[in-house]
Amino acid sequence: MRYILSALVIMGLLQLSSCKKESSSAAKEPEWLKQDLLAYFPFNGNAKDSSGNGYDGVPNGIVQSTTDRNGKSNAALYFNNGEVLANINNSIFNKDFTVSLWVQLEEFTSQYAKLIWGNDCFVMEYVRDANPRVLSFYLYTPGYGTSAFSTAVINFTSWTNITITNTNGFSSLYINGTYLNKSQTARPPAGTGNTNFIKFGNATLNVHHFKGKLDEIRFYKRALTDEEVKYLYQN
Repeated sequence: MRYILSALVIMGLLQLSSCKKESSSAAKEPEWLKQDLLAYFPFNGNAKDSSGNGYDGVPNGIVQSTTDRNGKSNAALYFNNGEVLANINNSIFNKDFTVSLWVQLEEFTSQYAKLIWGNDCFVMEYVRDANPRVLSFYLYTPGYGTSAFSTAVINFTSWTNITITNTNGFSSLYINGTYLNKSQTARPPAGTGNTNFIKFGNATLNVHHFKGKLDEIRFYKRALTDEEVKYLYQN
């Protein structure tokens, strides 16, 4: 009887310890992480939106689960002439916003490697030119696009965190949590590019597909602070 009681006490202590760890972990998650979060795609074995807003993605073409930057299985998506279509209205780019994602480019298959694409509204892509390590970001106005950024610090073999914030007509670029530059960016007029979809990894009838891994894509309806951007990179 004594042994049974001892075993029950030990089991109870272990369960209590486990609960404390879970509570501690939950307590460490900052409240702002879900503030104005429009959509969040952790790509944990699927393309579902974990924000609770219902913007689940639909994979098309060659899209497969793969390991993330920490080596965890089924925790990122590998793209090779494939895409994920999410029914997010492009009109979010007429207001303050943030887009953040993790990316590992494997190789170029054409001049461009499209990371995120929204019809007549938003483009984030790598560009292969004289220096094949360039990131370009566009907010489209009717008939032409305006390039906001370029950077020559893209390591093809390493995971990279890219975050772009936009507020009051200015876009700021962060690479791996570090602010690089700011550019005045003309926002699309209201009603422009309001088709209800955003694509990751490709664009309709477009040869400039992305080949590599994408993970933890987040859309916010506000511009994150420097500290918040750094948190996304560090966690």
